[in-house]
Amino acid sequence: MTAHVSDFFAAFLIAAPLSYLAATFFESLFHDQILDVSAARARFYFRIRKYLPGFWNIHVAHGVLHHHRTFVTSFGIQFAGPDERERLLCKLRRSYPTETVKDFERASFGNTFTAKGVVFYTIPVYVPPLLAATVLPLHMVMGVALASCMTSFPFFVLSKWIHPYLHMPFEEALLKAPVWVRAVITSPYGVAIRISHWVHHAEPRYNMNLQYGADLIRRRFRAPTVAEWDEMLAQ
Repeated sequence: MTAHVSDFFAAFLIAAPLSYLAATFFESLFHDQILDVSAARARFYFRIRKYLPGFWNIHVAHGVLHHHRTFVTSFGIQFAGPDERERLLCKLRRSYPTETVKDFERASFGNTFTAKGVVFYTIPVYVPPLLAATVLPLHMVMGVALASCMTSFPFFVLSKWIHPYLHMPFEEALLKAPVWVRAVITSPYGVAIRISHWVHHAEPRYNMNLQYGADLIRRRFRAPTVAEWDEMLAQ
């Protein structure tokens, strides 16, 4: 029994930093390869959309709708008014099946994601324990699973529930956010990701992480310029 407990904690301690790195690199590369992609990569996804519709739709939701068809006038204002939202919906209805358009709406046009997106966004959570299960005994797999949940799940939480509040004027976010979200967005970390995410929208190839790490290692992180600071504070 004692040996099993020791093995459990050993697996946890080894897996925790590895799981964190897996999550932060997954987030950064997920943006690079699927969400905010080059025109050539977007054309490739368009050509294969019949076979992998999920890749194309998730790119459109985030890389097109979230970055270029909403929050046009301001980082903190998704639509200038109901007419702008309706015009976007009309365009989408002419190009996509009804159910796909509903998915875009449910995902707030890429501002968050629906249940269909969970399988993508939780890959860093469930893959490490599954891999560990092929080579480790159950009690050590449980240690890996706990580490994976604790260090990879923040990426999921930040993307699903925190991200929409980063795109609100700060005072509005404080009024609308649940208590636990308010605690996150007012923390030093929450303020930092709000600033870095603003830069991401100014230049999508930088600052892709909400769970920090990989962008720094990949040299894809940058601080706001003086002009960006001024614009940010003005909003």
